[in-house]
Amino acid sequence: MTTKVQRQCAIVSLVVELEVTSQPGLIELLASEGIEATQATVSRDLDDIGAVKVRVASGNTVYAIPEF
Repeated sequence: MTTKVQRQCAIVSLVVELEVTSQPGLIELLASEGIEATQATVSRDLDDIGAVKVRVASGNTVYAIPEF
């Protein structure tokens, strides 16, 4: 079982390394790493770590963490 801290660390890594455009997409990425999470959990985690949506050069809006 993955702890909240482990899951949030995985989310930070994914958001920093990839263009994560949606919560369902993030859930799929977590699942590919063996971490199961619901949309509600991912939503809370994103809020806890201070993730925000920003527009990038490709025109997509992606999750970003301001201190990164």
